[in-house]
Amino acid sequence: MNLPGPQDAADAGRATEISSVAATAREDLPPLYRTGWPAKSLRIVYLMSRTGAGGGARVILEHANHLQRLGARVTILSHFARPDWFDLEADFLEVPFGHPLCLSVPPCDLIVAGNWEEIIPARRLGIAPVVHLEQGDYHLYDEVPAEIRPLVEASLAAADWTITVGEAAENALAERYGVFAHRISNAVDTAVFHPLSETRAKRSVVFVGWDGSAFKGIDTARRVAEGLAVSHPEVDIVWITPSPPLGRKMGETVVAPSQEALARYLREASVYVGTSRYESFPLPPLEAMASGTPVVSTDNGGILTYGRDGENCLLAPVGDVRALLGAVRRVLDDPELSEKLSRAGLETAASYDWSSIATKLLEEFRTLVEHLPPAPPTTVEIVADDIEFENGKERSLLFELAKASPYEAFAVPVSQPVHGEYRLVRWRVVVRKHGGCRGVGRAYLPLRSELPVEDATYQFGIDLLREGLSDPAFSWFVGQCQQSPAACQAVLGRWILMSLIEAGRAEEALDLAFTFAPANAAHPDYYVLALLAALDAGRPIDVAGALQAVHLLDSGAHFDEWLDRPGELLAQLLAAEPVHLA
Repeated sequence: MNLPGPQDAADAGRATEISSVAATAREDLPPLYRTGWPAKSLRIVYLMSRTGAGGGARVILEHANHLQRLGARVTILSHFARPDWFDLEADFLEVPFGHPLCLSVPPCDLIVAGNWEEIIPARRLGIAPVVHLEQGDYHLYDEVPAEIRPLVEASLAAADWTITVGEAAENALAERYGVFAHRISNAVDTAVFHPLSETRAKRSVVFVGWDGSAFKGIDTARRVAEGLAVSHPEVDIVWITPSPPLGRKMGETVVAPSQEALARYLREASVYVGTSRYESFPLPPLEAMASGTPVVSTDNGGILTYGRDGENCLLAPVGDVRALLGAVRRVLDDPELSEKLSRAGLETAASYDWSSIATKLLEEFRTLVEHLPPAPPTTVEIVADDIEFENGKERSLLFELAKASPYEAFAVPVSQPVHGEYRLVRWRVVVRKHGGCRGVGRAYLPLRSELPVEDATYQFGIDLLREGLSDPAFSWFVGQCQQSPAACQAVLGRWILMSLIEAGRAEEALDLAFTFAPANAAHPDYYVLALLAALDAGRPIDVAGALQAVHLLDSGAHFDEWLDRPGELLAQLLAAEPVHLA
């Protein structure tokens, strides 16, 4: 038996964040005001749900680069690492899975949510209008589970403005959810994707997509490739996938190539074949066109934004292997058709330029911000005189965030000594704003206080621990846990473990940690306390996994309280005594 692994911790952190969307979906949203405007440059924050190689991620990164070049100040926030497959010029902040993503948003004029799940938390901040960048997902094209649909509807309705990348997504939003969006198409970077200057040395057919995303139709691609192996065995098959394949490889399988490598494969190909079941605005076919490569694709909806059957591409019904295979064979066997599609594709791609599209996007963003009412006069004051600032910049940032927030109170995580070497972090109101609306705004801006915790909900048990009465503390915390709702048990369970450890009952503590931890995999304290119990009990434990999980989470900011700097605590434990690896 062991602790949840790093991936479990990341998944739990993300799930905990999403559950908060449902909890606040029906609450009234705060008013929005124009603050600090006009500014020299528009401050734009993109919330990015994933950063791995792929069309959806690339669109956000292209937005960021081109808006930045036009003078905007762009910051991207994500729970995932900065993409190493794209040359990003904008600022990037990786937010641990233990921090709510939206609470790390810096002062800004506009927030762009790249996923419907991020709209409500961002809009509840109240610091800037929220634009939903809808690129299409299961909620537009597949059956949405009945228990999720109300949440999707509430989230989509909460956006201040919605933009789509293509006609298919625009129509689906209107038909399914009554949301009317502005269309700002995707584009292609012709500096990267351009035709081959010399004759192709060999013939190849390229497919793009991951077999873990069913809508990409890689099962269809495999059957087309099998047919080509019979009729055109001399033609190479190249499969470009953003993630390692789940099934068997197909020809030359290339995982997450750089933009330059992707462009090279496309321009060296004889045919690009798209097999998606649905798309909003597929980028690879347009990039293939820009590379001078003939395109064959399913009629997946999104490609109709720029694709015209028989003119700049050949289209086949979704899932029709026979029709797709026949179209690919026609292009391979008919040089005149291939040349015609190539020329027309180049003309099409030339009309989709990122610079002009980014200019239109920035103009729309400016208009949205300019039409906000000016902020009413308010005064902001710090009401927690025990907090410490590391520097003037930290204090200035707190005031700037509080002023941008519409709420009458503003809370941040504050660390205080609680017992022995442990410090406890809790959300505390540290700023009051006269003239704000009812409610409490939050930002993940950790501050410190040296006053010990004296007002915790479970203060009696903490006091017993401070007096060295570990067994009575254990019994008291167990009693409280039995009477408390599940949300409180996540906090109380940590105190139960700590009481057992201090009572010299490490074996019991470790067994309980293995019981508590799976249900609280998003809380880093359980990894720290489990490791401490394992050290005391002399039992093996997966130290590397615990360290990585805590690094991914960094804090338990989704919960009412958490131990300060759990990664440092773990490092101290490991330095203090030897540990047995699992």
